[in-house]
Amino acid sequence: MPKKTNVFEEHYNDYLDKISDMDLKSKAKILGAEIDGNDILIPFLGTTYRVSNSNITRLSGKRPSYHVCIVLFNYVIRCPLKIPEETTWMSYKDFKDAAPLVDFFTNTVEKSIAKQFSGNLSTLERIIQTVEGKSPDLELSYDFAYQFKMLPRIEILMVFNDRDEYFPDQCFLLFQKKIAHFIDMESVAIAGTIFADYLKELHKKNC
Repeated sequence: MPKKTNVFEEHYNDYLDKISDMDLKSKAKILGAEIDGNDILIPFLGTTYRVSNSNITRLSGKRPSYHVCIVLFNYVIRCPLKIPEETTWMSYKDFKDAAPLVDFFTNTVEKSIAKQFSGNLSTLERIIQTVEGKSPDLELSYDFAYQFKMLPRIEILMVFNDRDEYFPDQCFLLFQKKIAHFIDMESVAIAGTIFADYLKELHKKNC
């Protein structure tokens, strides 16, 4: 009896079909990617990935996780014709089409990060520096705020309030409005979980 194809593999191949005939180099400038032959190199949360017409891999040649691939596929497929200039910061719930995943994003991403670093703001401040970024040039009433690139054209603003005797800890991720031109809200939620897991692993290494 033939072995059934894994559903993730089917989805991966479906996405691969969509980019198989694309001129990836023509999209590099808008995506902020580097050109390498006929392929493009895209950094995602500190790791650079190679996107070709036949595969997505790390620079080592190994395929990344399914979820990383989904985010990168959508980033390439949805590439706009020009770089949007919409830099207004918005919460996940304020984006069109985000409604079905708002609770998931709040609980799995934001509350997960808040719980992980509750009462340990100094550790968060230290390990987030591994994600190249900066303090935002904004007036914000939070204990800690950090702005960084998730993908070359997609920035995240993370704000964190540590718990005190009156209020619980809180973490919010804000995105520039232009993100909706590059990836869909499901991919944003997936990227958020990848980021939360990334911080969790860094926390373990620094404990």
